[in-house]
Parts: sequence; C-alpha cells; structure tokens
Amino acid sequence: FGGPQRMGELLSSMKAKGEHVLKAVERWPTDKAIELIELVKPPLDPMDMLNGMQDWKRLTDVVKMVKALKLGLDEIVGGMESWGMVAAAKLLCDLELHVIHVVPRVEGWDAGKSAGLLSVMSADMTEVRELTTAHWTDQEKANNMLATLATAAASFQAQKAKQLEQEAKV
Repeated sequence: FGGPQRMGELLSSMKAKGEHVLKAVERWPTDKAIELIELVKPPLDPMDMLNGMQDWKRLTDVVKMVKALKLGLDEIVGGMESWGMVAAAKLLCDLELHVIHVVPRVEGWDAGKSAGLLSVMSADMTEVRELTTAHWTDQEKANNMLATLATAAASFQAQKAKQLEQEAKV
C-alpha cells in the first residue's frame, strides 16, 4: 500500500474506525503502526483502538502499543470493558496499574464485569471493598458489585475445595 502515508490516506478516506486500524497493524513494528495511527484523520478514538487490540496474540505487543500511544488511565480502563477479564487484568498489571487505579474507573461497568476484573487483579477483597466504598458515588451499585464479588469468591472457594477433595481421592 505504499507505507504508512498512503495507508493513512486510504484509511482516512474510508473513515476507518480505530478498532479496524489496530487489528490491521498487529504485526507491524510499533513505530510504523504509530506513524500510521497519527496520519489517520479524524484522530482515532482511544477506546476503539483498545477494542482493536483485544484479540492480539501477544500481550507484550499490546503493552508496547499502549505505552507508545501514551493512552491515559481513563482511556485504558474505559477501552477494556469488552475485554475478557483475565486478559484485561493481565494488561493492567503489565502496565503496573493496581486496583487503587482501577476501582474508581469501573463504576459505570456492569457489576459482573467490574467484580470479575477486580477479583482477578487482587486477592485482597478487603482492599477492593474499602476502595469501592470510598470511591463509588452510587452506593447501591457498589453494594451490588460487592455482592457479586462475594458470590464469585465463595463459588471459587467451593470449586477449589471440591477439586482438592477429588485430588485427595486419587
């Protein structure tokens, strides 16, 4: 296609979304991908770009691209709502972000998704509970999420106990 310049012009004329552009540049060197992204007009939406990276094969490439794009914390967390929670938690940890950074930014998410992400990110449910109570403005929503979190934790513990029981029989 003649390099990033021509590809940028083509994608601009097609009014390509960030999601599609990022899927297309998965195997490109980061500097060339960034050059292309900067050439696409109007500028790509950061959340769309993160959606485009959710299926990338190597998380290290996603980390490198997110750092190169200089995305803000709100853009990173906001763009990950559609991700699988384990992959989202892994990316956030690889970016050296912790629950204290994430809790205030997932209040608008579905209770199950936010509970799933936070449970994968932290084994300290007391910390998650305290941060949620302190940062979320909608206490009913906070209580729903924390109840979902507690149910998931209890289910996980029961599953683990059953697995240990099965292994002891063998």
